[in-house]
Amino acid sequence: MGRRRRKRMRRQVRTVPQVYKRYFTCPRCGSLTLSITLTQAKDEEGNVKAGVKRAVAVCGNCGLRCEMEVPEGLEKVDVYNLVSDAYFEGRGCGEVGGEEEEASGEAPGEEV
Repeated sequence: MGRRRRKRMRRQVRTVPQVYKRYFTCPRCGSLTLSITLTQAKDEEGNVKAGVKRAVAVCGNCGLRCEMEVPEGLEKVDVYNLVSDAYFEGRGCGEVGGEEEEASGEAPGEEV
């Protein structure tokens, strides 16, 4: 005669849902309104570039806009780091509609 077997209880493992940040902190105004969109990069003829994405970061509060081409493996968090570095170094980021600053290749606030 053997003893009665005990019923096995399985532990339920809960998975934490992966939450990606939709908005980031703007390096200029400090509010949580900077959104980043990643699209396919195209050349002058409209052909898709291989291995490159176009990243556009726009702040809804102060109007900061930064456009750049990034490698395809980067995620939004990595692009946010590049945007904040570019802003603090004073290259490539400006106001919405401030294309003349970006086109001249000069950092805002520099005098020639």
